[in-house]
Amino acid sequence: MSEEQNFDRLARIFHPHQMKKRDKAKNDGLRFIHYTSPDAAMKMIVNEEVWMRKSTTMNDFSEIEHGLACLDNVWNTGQHERFRSVLQRCFPGLPDEIEAEFRTWRPHLQVQTYLTCISEHLGGDEDKYGRLSMWRAYGGIGVVLNPAAFMGTTDALATYSSPVRYQDVEEFAAAFNDLVDHIEHESDFIAARERHLVKWFGFMMLRYAVLCTKHPAFVEELEWRIFHSPTYHASEKVTKSVETIRGIPQPVCKIPLKNDARVGLANLEVNELVERIIIGPTPDPWVQAEAFVMALESKGVPNAHERVYVTNIPLRQ
Repeated sequence: MSEEQNFDRLARIFHPHQMKKRDKAKNDGLRFIHYTSPDAAMKMIVNEEVWMRKSTTMNDFSEIEHGLACLDNVWNTGQHERFRSVLQRCFPGLPDEIEAEFRTWRPHLQVQTYLTCISEHLGGDEDKYGRLSMWRAYGGIGVVLNPAAFMGTTDALATYSSPVRYQDVEEFAAAFNDLVDHIEHESDFIAARERHLVKWFGFMMLRYAVLCTKHPAFVEELEWRIFHSPTYHASEKVTKSVETIRGIPQPVCKIPLKNDARVGLANLEVNELVERIIIGPTPDPWVQAEAFVMALESKGVPNAHERVYVTNIPLRQ
């Protein structure tokens, strides 16, 4: 088995939910949509960049806290002991190392994580109307995105995408126990891998659990998160600046929409990334449609008018 195959197998052991969802997304040709304000959507196209905001400034103030509460419950109730026992048999002392690293980085996950959120786009009526609950929560523009941009494996941006798991504390604990069953079943394979690699996967399992677990009441959002933690893993390509959003000055991390074949960055240019712009319930939709067509044309997008769609959903005020 090649090094790449070993890495993939470890990913499927420690991140089964994420890998299954990614496989399904690829097999089904799933697209994604970013619901946002007209101003943010226009800046994304004109400036050729995607903004990531601190988790503490996001729409749901508990973006990270819920995942932490679910993980803390597993540890506080002793349900983590079997996880420790399995890894201890593979590599003596490794569970302590993973937990120590997580404790070190936990505060950074809480206050130094930058996120942007996308949603699974189901096509059909959603191509015509979008999803009403998302219009109400996040804004009047939906930018439908080429999924290839989120399925790459490069570390050049130190920015990663993952599907969200919608679980309460009890559901999270049950899923954690299922995960440990899988780790135990694969323990011989794990023990034959390099210690530092297994340690990294163990830490990342905890990191993803915190960053990508959300209250089940939000399940209709079908969210995937794009996240970046510059204090943990920085990228020279991701820039940081202070921007004012809804009257609040705040630090923002920016992903450049530029391809770079040397480091494996592809499908990021506006013409490749933006498949469709859906204008939802918002003032002056046809004026905005004209503006977005002009913005796309300025970036060399051919037949830009065919990528902009007005839903004509009435705006309730």
